[in-house]
Amino acid sequence: MKKIALVTFLFLMFMEGAYSQPISPQNTLYNIRYHHDLLYTRIVLHMDASPFYRVDSFPHSKSMVISLSEVVLSKKLLEYPTSLPLIQEERDRKERGGQLSLLEKIEVKQLASDTVTILMTFSNPSQYKTLILQNPARLIIDVTPILEELPPLGEKAITPFPHIVPTTPPMNEPSNSQTVSVPTENLLPAEKNQTALSKAFSTKFQILNYVTQMELADQNIFNPNNRLIQFPKAQLDIDLRPTFRLQSHAISLLVKPQLIVNTKWPTQSLGEASKTDNDAFINEWHAQWEFSPSLIGVYGREVLLWGPSYLFSPSNPFFDENGQSNPKRELRGKDFLRVISIPNSSWAFSFISNREDDSKLAHMLKIDYTGQSYALGLNLSKSEGHRLRFGDYGQVTVSDAMLLYTEGSLSHGTKALYPRQTATPVGWEMAGIKKQTDRYFFTELVGGSYTLGNGMTLSVEYVHNQEGYSDAEAKQYDQLGREVSEIFLAQDERLALAASVLGSASSPGLRLLRRNYLFFQVLQTDIHNKIDLTLRYTHNLDDQSWVLVPVIEWNQNDWIQIFALGTVQGGHPTTEFGRFIKYQAVVGTKLFIW
Repeated sequence: MKKIALVTFLFLMFMEGAYSQPISPQNTLYNIRYHHDLLYTRIVLHMDASPFYRVDSFPHSKSMVISLSEVVLSKKLLEYPTSLPLIQEERDRKERGGQLSLLEKIEVKQLASDTVTILMTFSNPSQYKTLILQNPARLIIDVTPILEELPPLGEKAITPFPHIVPTTPPMNEPSNSQTVSVPTENLLPAEKNQTALSKAFSTKFQILNYVTQMELADQNIFNPNNRLIQFPKAQLDIDLRPTFRLQSHAISLLVKPQLIVNTKWPTQSLGEASKTDNDAFINEWHAQWEFSPSLIGVYGREVLLWGPSYLFSPSNPFFDENGQSNPKRELRGKDFLRVISIPNSSWAFSFISNREDDSKLAHMLKIDYTGQSYALGLNLSKSEGHRLRFGDYGQVTVSDAMLLYTEGSLSHGTKALYPRQTATPVGWEMAGIKKQTDRYFFTELVGGSYTLGNGMTLSVEYVHNQEGYSDAEAKQYDQLGREVSEIFLAQDERLALAASVLGSASSPGLRLLRRNYLFFQVLQTDIHNKIDLTLRYTHNLDDQSWVLVPVIEWNQNDWIQIFALGTVQGGHPTTEFGRFIKYQAVVGTKLFIW
């Protein structure tokens, strides 16, 4: 616990900042959609990933400024022509003395190379709420007028565009900044006024170089002497990540290949020399066709994530992780066919088909609803050889500072493996003994986030995982590890069977090994306009093991980021977080070539 106290103290010494949600650098804002009338406006910003953002607006103001950090504009948005903010229909209404819609103008500006500001002006003083949604990543801004400020019916609601003075010190604007006044009639459908093919093609290129140092647990019954999993003592990785995007009319193509070159230095117990390997593959690609503004088809290899939780996403049956525990490691894409219907700005219906690694098919029906300050999602999935599985999530924006959310799943039986004594030569096996049971198993996560006045965001989550091992099952699991590891080390004719059992025990198909967990996260971004800090702590309430993950990202300039990521684990050698490693440290750089 002294290590936890020391790391926490050092981490909190640096806390101060401004933004509010995690993002990948060089995120692209590629579309803006809206729905508006006199009493309500919803603006939807479509991006590659969830953004860091800040909203500046005076009380009772008729305008607001949204600042997006580490975001670039797509070529399509950069090439909207400057024009008058009111569309012809609203001009006609003005001449007739009628009322205008609440939204009057959207102005998008690219500052430097990684900051976008969006100025919105309204016909009346307004208030707002924001909401982040995933898959696809969207920042939603719901704006409503302050009712006592509304003019009487029939009175013209025409105001000049006021000069905006942000509530925080203004950002320095370089002389080559680009400003775009976006006429609202050009924003729907999504692909109107598409630029020429050559202008619709965009690329990004990133290079990650990082070194990993690892210290293994003293006693590891599921990886005896590191001979089963063979963790390296140290590893050097060079990871090349280009991204190619093509948008032309209703068609969108995306390709994200990767080339990874790594050199591993084994532990002394393995007695081997260093080894260098390389792996080239296409981690993500997809072809998207917009049949109409409300019907989209997508096919390809994708990382399909959703849900509001940080620890993991129990409502998602396709990915065990959500990429939060190690933001520098990209999740491997999987093959999907998706058909998405978006009848209006509130509802979305999806059919998703996935081909698993063993060539089995899994299908899902997914429904998402977005209200003015809340979002809900339900899904029903079925894979070959398994029974139905339900997933759900919900989140509500209580205030500008507080977000509450829940996410869970319910399955008929479970495909997880459980320890069982047998008459085999090793005496144990890991078996799917609850796969065909009549029981239902649920996992539910409840949590909330609160953003302090200095921009620090505090999050806490509790998870109950009914699929996890009970105390009795955990004792059997420990006994299996001890007895089978002795057989493995004996190196007799039972070696192959013992290795198979220990391998299954190391990965039993459970996202969390036990049943009850607490998770805490502290997030502070844009410290001195350069540093982002994250501190994550997970505590297993059943076996009292824990894991602490600090992440530091230091943006030197527009092209170079230096990062450090640590993992410190504690607990008895037979506990979940005490089984394999003591600590792991990763230090590296991320280069943004273009």
